[in-house]
Amino acid sequence: MKITSSYLFLIAFIFSVFLLGGISLSAQEIVVPGMPIEKNSTQDPPATVITSEHFKKHAGETIYLNLSKVGDAVVNKLIIGKAPQPGTPAFAADDTNRIVVYANATQQQIDQAKAAEYGFFSFASILGSNFKAEQLPQTAALFNQVNADLKLSTDAAKDTFRRHHPLRDGGFSYPSDHAANMFFYARLLTEIYPAQAKEFYQYARQVSQDRVILGGHYPADIVAGEAYGFYLATEFLSNPSFQQKWNEVKSEITTLIPSVSTIPVE
Repeated sequence: MKITSSYLFLIAFIFSVFLLGGISLSAQEIVVPGMPIEKNSTQDPPATVITSEHFKKHAGETIYLNLSKVGDAVVNKLIIGKAPQPGTPAFAADDTNRIVVYANATQQQIDQAKAAEYGFFSFASILGSNFKAEQLPQTAALFNQVNADLKLSTDAAKDTFRRHHPLRDGGFSYPSDHAANMFFYARLLTEIYPAQAKEFYQYARQVSQDRVILGGHYPADIVAGEAYGFYLATEFLSNPSFQQKWNEVKSEITTLIPSVSTIPVE
C-alpha cells in the first residue's frame, strides 16, 4: 500500500481521537526503535497571557491588512484557538501525532517535501508553466506587497503564542506561516478558477503537511495555519484597495491563462 502524508495525518488524527476519549498513548509506544525523541527548547517559555500587543506594534506597517483588527480576532475571538501548552493532554496528543508522521515518513516523502515549491507562483504545478512572475508583472508586484503583510501577520501571531519549533531552537511555530500562506493563496485562486478548488487545496495541504514530515512543525501548527490563511484571505478581500488591485490581477491572469485542465494532485 502506498503511504501518503495524508494517510499519516489520518493516523495522527485517530490518535487524537483516542486521547480525547481517555486513551493515552505515549510517544515511546509508537515511535520507531532507535528514533530519538527531541525535546522542545526551554529557553523562552510559551506565552501564558495572550494579548494583541504584537499586532498593535506593527499596525501602521501593513498595506492592506488592519493588524489591530486581526489581533483582536486572534486573541479575543480565538479564530485559530490557543497553541497547546506543554503538560496538557492536547500537547501530548499533538506531540504524539508529530512523531507518528515524522517517524513513518518514507525517504521518498522526505525527498519530495525538501523539493516542494512554496509561494503563490508554486501553483504553476496546477495552472501550468505560464503561471510565473516573469509572465505576470502586475500579479508579481501585488503579491510582493501581499507577502509583506502576510509576514507581519503571521510573525505577530507566532510572537503572541510563542510555541517553539519541535526540532530546533529559535523562532516560533504556531501558526505555521507555510500553511497560512498556502491556504491564503489557494483561497484567492478559487475566485479565478473555481473548478480547480479541490486541486488548489490539496496542493496547499500537501505543502503544509511537508513541514511536519521534515520535523519543523506540530500538526496543530498546520491546522491553525490553514484556518488563519482562510481568515486573512477574507480580510484582504474585504479591503476596497486590495479588491481593486486584485480585480486587475485577475484580469492579467485570465488573459494569459483563460482556462485550466484539471490536473490530479497526489
